[in-house]
Amino acid sequence: MQYVDPEDAGFDTDKLNAVKDKFIENGGSSLMVIREGYVVSYIGPVDRCYRQTSVRKSYLNALYGIFVDRGDIDLNASLASLNIDDTPPLNDNEKRATVLQLLQSRSGIYHTAAYSPEWMEKQLPERGSHAPGTYWFYNNWDFNALATIFKQQTHRDMFEAFQEYIAQPTGMQDYDLQKTKYLFEDELSQHPAYIFRMSPRDMARFGLLYLNNGAWEGEQIIHESWIEISWKRHSVNGTNEAGVHWDDYGLLWWISNTITKEPVYYASGSGLQRISIFPESDMVMVHVVDNYQMKSVNEDQVDELTKMLLDAKTGKVKKGAKLQELTIPEDTLEIVTVDEGILKKFVGEYQNPMLGTFKIYLEEDHLLMQAGIGDFVLKPFGENEFFNKDIRIPMYFIQDSVRNDRFFIAKISEKGIIQQFIFYY
Repeated sequence: MQYVDPEDAGFDTDKLNAVKDKFIENGGSSLMVIREGYVVSYIGPVDRCYRQTSVRKSYLNALYGIFVDRGDIDLNASLASLNIDDTPPLNDNEKRATVLQLLQSRSGIYHTAAYSPEWMEKQLPERGSHAPGTYWFYNNWDFNALATIFKQQTHRDMFEAFQEYIAQPTGMQDYDLQKTKYLFEDELSQHPAYIFRMSPRDMARFGLLYLNNGAWEGEQIIHESWIEISWKRHSVNGTNEAGVHWDDYGLLWWISNTITKEPVYYASGSGLQRISIFPESDMVMVHVVDNYQMKSVNEDQVDELTKMLLDAKTGKVKKGAKLQELTIPEDTLEIVTVDEGILKKFVGEYQNPMLGTFKIYLEEDHLLMQAGIGDFVLKPFGENEFFNKDIRIPMYFIQDSVRNDRFFIAKISEKGIIQQFIFYY
């Protein structure tokens, strides 16, 4: 549901419009503001599932909260006691790290990891340079190993567990197991990264779950004490030697020390994807950038947008504020039927020197594209023209009578926007 008048939700309309304008100027894709459980304002496609990058770590925090409370996971267990290792192997000192220290990103384990950005690899401290628990460093090894530990201790797949314990109880509309993926990079580590694609409206539900101290419609999904300890400052960071700003860190959640008007806790991923939670204002902000197009907004821009949002707030929600059903534009693309014999011609592996290998499968009556970040259902809007709701880049299959191999190219505009993929078979 959405407020009919944003001013009833305690916002200045002109200042709220200025937030939207700044968001568009920065290059954002989807923005949602929710207060007291209802939508104040939104812009962009809120039903489109975007790659979540490091927001994924806060999703895992929720599962840990549930299964720690059930007694299935011991936060004080060491990696040695859990038989957690890697290739190349961990040393005895690294194996003393506990599950809690991994959640804090204070393990002292500086092993290479799957799905690590270049900056993380370059800044990785030397192995053995810090004892477990003594130093904070944001390292994907900790976060990936936590997923391995979760599966080992609970005997549950984390994506299926998220669906059962989080997505279904909160009524997520777009969560789909087909939009999740384990990313293995065996040359770096035994522990895979875990990739989510989520829509802004489902990200907002996740934020509301934490805003409501783990409760949803009278059901306590995550224990309130877990959220309290997750938002405790386990590492006070400030800025590093290079002058790069870091906010403080809890358990797989960030705590802002840039926003001083009121406390802000957030899940964040490169790009910038962010779920910000404002307990004093009873508010959630979801900020998403189209990372299929490799667009990016920096943290300072999102911090500035957050300050503008707080400045746009005039007071509390008015009693009896009028609500209306949130309506979002429907896709107008007309799907057509393509003969299975034609679809089979497109099946195969396609290479690109920059983007790697994309695999095209025939699954039941549709094509499925497998890329490094997950699987994408391709819907036909012509005999050789296809579209995916998440990526939203037209894809064409063209027969090439010259080359024997399959390859694909990305047509890019002067502004760096991918306009279409062309697959040659």
